[in-house]
Amino acid sequence: MTAQQIDNIELHSQRAWALASMLQTYLSQGTDEPSREVMSGAVAEIWERLDAIGAELHRKPVEEVA
Repeated sequence: MTAQQIDNIELHSQRAWALASMLQTYLSQGTDEPSREVMSGAVAEIWERLDAIGAELHRKPVEEVA
């Protein structure tokens, strides 16, 4: 994996983290039950994917960029 690829992954991970955090804040303010279920599922999926991305980044060595 190149340094540029890692930078891109980190950028998208930060955006996903911000989105999940925003949704969690919205959920804590109280919403109707159907909306809560949908948003809770979306937040859980975002966190799960971020965990997978983190695991993948720690598993693969960084290739030198010439």
